[in-house]
Amino acid sequence: MQRYLTLKELSAKLGGRSRSAIYLDLAAGRLPLPMKLGGRLYWPEGDVDAHLRNLRDKAVVHKLSEPGVSTAPFHEPHGGEFSGIHGRHALGTKAQNGGGQ
Repeated sequence: MQRYLTLKELSAKLGGRSRSAIYLDLAAGRLPLPMKLGGRLYWPEGDVDAHLRNLRDKAVVHKLSEPGVSTAPFHEPHGGEFSGIHGRHALGTKAQNGGGQ
């Protein structure tokens, strides 16, 4: 059975997006058009989910097609985040820093 979202429910689903931001998203095609029943607007939840998935998939494909973007798994050379001046070894021990007395 299809569930229909009110503007308030749609806002909550989108992380608390404001009414005006939702209408801007509608105008830009970032959200599917609602249906009007009586004086209220409703969005079929399945349509919203499908539309958001489609936008996400397009964004991922677009990002991966940019020059210099690798599809290889990420790997950090030379020991990763815990090496060099930004890692845990940059602080040294208490004795090296004059502590531990």
